[in-house]
Amino acid sequence: DVPNIDINFDGEDDKIEISIDESEKLESLDELTIKGDGIYVTINGKEQKVSDAKNDLDFPKLRVIRDNDNAADSTVMHYTTESSLVITSKNLKNLYITSTVPVPFTDIKNNEWYQYKEIEDLYNYLIVKGTTATTYSPKASITRSEFAVMVARALELTSYKTDTSYSLRDLDGKWYAEEIQALVNLGIIEGFSDGTFGGSKELSRQQAAVIISRMLEHLNVDTHATKDIKFADVQKISDYAKDSVNFLAQNDILVNGENVNFNPHNDLTRDHMAKVLAKALRLSDFY
Repeated sequence: DVPNIDINFDGEDDKIEISIDESEKLESLDELTIKGDGIYVTINGKEQKVSDAKNDLDFPKLRVIRDNDNAADSTVMHYTTESSLVITSKNLKNLYITSTVPVPFTDIKNNEWYQYKEIEDLYNYLIVKGTTATTYSPKASITRSEFAVMVARALELTSYKTDTSYSLRDLDGKWYAEEIQALVNLGIIEGFSDGTFGGSKELSRQQAAVIISRMLEHLNVDTHATKDIKFADVQKISDYAKDSVNFLAQNDILVNGENVNFNPHNDLTRDHMAKVLAKALRLSDFY
């Protein structure tokens, strides 16, 4: 059955509020799609129209955010096409449509190899922030906690609260503790053999590959690799990371080749991170 959903668009401070009357549970809802000729829901893979409201919207220039009761706005899983806005989030509370915004960072350029568009996308999704209000610091390393929190934002885990003690003994009192515990619970993050997370340590490239692969598994992406890794330094890649690196390379998320080094133990830099994370999220049906 089609859920009883009533959506009204009320402009407020350059935001369009999506008001949904949830008179029925929406667990079966796969997607909520806004098109020029109305509102559609997809249930069990079948799209059905629920409203004939006309929407004169420039879809590629839109984004969806969540208003968290006077706290910072947060990420909402969605994507746009030329003719639609598709909301894939399972949480339809407090949603607003806004225009995308230009990144405020003066230290990145549109013609850089790491693709300005990837940083712009992650910034508009509220997944990535700058190191200051006006700088991105593309060549800076990224810590384990910083990257994990970005993954948590992408999976909408930033409001997660746990009623149990933390699994890793160095999380108590840390600003990122709730997000890390949520990722631990999902099997996306593991600690070191000494029972710590090591949030202040720099994240290696192979560690990032494993986290991204597990994130994609959570987003229902088949991460089984069908080709051999083609890196000049393949022997330096740790066994625990080889499948993940193989999958990402196979899907053109990592540049590979017999004359290309992966440098698995090098720190992941913020420019590499943006490109790899954004491209990985696009492999899913949620972004």
